[in-house]
Amino acid sequence: LLSFKVSREDRTGLLEWTTASEINNEEFEIQYSRDGIEFEFIGCVMGAGTSTEMNSYEYFHDNLENGVHYYRVKQIDFDGQSEFSDVISLSLNVAITKTSIYPNPAKKIHSDQLH
Repeated sequence: LLSFKVSREDRTGLLEWTTASEINNEEFEIQYSRDGIEFEFIGCVMGAGTSTEMNSYEYFHDNLENGVHYYRVKQIDFDGQSEFSDVISLSLNVAITKTSIYPNPAKKIHSDQLH
């Protein structure tokens, strides 16, 4: 990998990586963790096979909660050999901007109506 980075758009993490060349590359497995230690599979992006050109890839991870998110990419060859990227993190602290009140319109309840 030439580069591997993560950025955010609202509550979506955008993972982007670039390869200088690829030999026998079947796919990239996207792995995710909340603690940076235990990772789980969240998606896959197909590789270019064999290429001498620079290739760019991206993956969107939607509906993130506030906190720190960790990512790594596992590059898998057609013969099953694999290699991991470095671990990168994204810190998310998005304020909640939507509020709903139910019932609508709201009405005042008097204390004698509570049981």
